[in-house]
Amino acid sequence: LPLVPLFCRSLTQMGTQAESFVELTERIGRKTGGLSVSPFTSPVRGKAEPIAKVMVRGKAMADKAGDMMAVVRDVLLSARLDDKARFSQMVAETKAGMESGVIAGGHSFAARRLNAQMSAAGYMSEQTGGIEYLMFIRQLAKRVDEDWDGVKADLEAIRAALLNRNGAIVNLTGDAKTLSTAQTHVDELLAALPSAAAPSGMPWAATLPAANEAFTVPTQVNYVGKGGNLYANGYQLHGSAYVIDKYLGTTWLWDRVRVVGGAYGGFCSFDAQSGSFLQLSY
Repeated sequence: LPLVPLFCRSLTQMGTQAESFVELTERIGRKTGGLSVSPFTSPVRGKAEPIAKVMVRGKAMADKAGDMMAVVRDVLLSARLDDKARFSQMVAETKAGMESGVIAGGHSFAARRLNAQMSAAGYMSEQTGGIEYLMFIRQLAKRVDEDWDGVKADLEAIRAALLNRNGAIVNLTGDAKTLSTAQTHVDELLAALPSAAAPSGMPWAATLPAANEAFTVPTQVNYVGKGGNLYANGYQLHGSAYVIDKYLGTTWLWDRVRVVGGAYGGFCSFDAQSGSFLQLSY
């Protein structure tokens, strides 16, 4: 799971069997208004199991719809996953970005950590963008040098597990004429994907153990978070929750944490999907 974000990035940033990274980037720039691949996870209200997808997003003018679908096909089916130097650079960039992110925005990492103790979706988010992910990236940087063949095999295994026209979801936005024209290109894209029995899916139930934690980081700022799941304690969602959330963050917490306590900032966050309620300060 922690390798999925870098796999997604690799699809558009390592070139294809027919194009170098630079050529692919130029083609995306010429034919589309941008194309990205990223993991998506979200809690589902009333359910313990989250939703998890890998999403390919793109936009193009109506007359370029076919070109955009061709780019999507190429990055999914023929993206190179064997460029060790490029992948190593991406790992180093990710590591540097994560480490600077902890220093500059540690409260967001504290929030992920808290959510990972309360829901499977929070745990997945932690594994792909939190402290756990940073630890994984540090180990991956060493593994790329010592076991590149193993890393490459893992990337290929992710691609093999994901690419399947059965279970694929396509969402298009455009006027009636554009959608009618694009339908042919969508059919061609789906036909190019491997066909196998629709995957049954793996149940996600993991969470981090509930515990008080502290991490030492090279900064003079303390990032503090505390939270709980309101739904687990019997709360039934009501529209007033959004008003209460805003009121606490802009009045009571502001006065108590910033004005009286001297902190730089304090706020709260409520997730209506999972029931997570967090209070954070720095």
